[in-house]
Amino acid sequence: MLTIDQERNDRQIMASLGQRIRAARLNRNLTQAEMATRSGIVRQTVAAIEGGNDVSLTTLVAVLRVLGLTDRIDSLVPEQVDSPMARLQNTSKPRQRARRSTAAPNQEWMWGNEEADQ
Repeated sequence: MLTIDQERNDRQIMASLGQRIRAARLNRNLTQAEMATRSGIVRQTVAAIEGGNDVSLTTLVAVLRVLGLTDRIDSLVPEQVDSPMARLQNTSKPRQRARRSTAAPNQEWMWGNEEADQ
């Protein structure tokens, strides 16, 4: 199985995720048909997920629920907390928009690049 990291493209990540879902299903001794019935989807959709094909978030959550993995979603996208500066400024409204970046297009910021930005 591939390690899921930033170096992988979307297809590779989806393929790895599909393999992991298949392994989790088999570890629970479920057939694709049983998984589909419990998830409220068709067997072909389970096969598509395991094959690394695109599915809706609703379908993915339904499958994760059957596998008992919904508690892992929190680590996938952790709840965002206010920065210490935002707390000091006592902003009462949560952010609803992002500001435009002044960085050059296609240039991704990484830790350790602070000196290069100055």
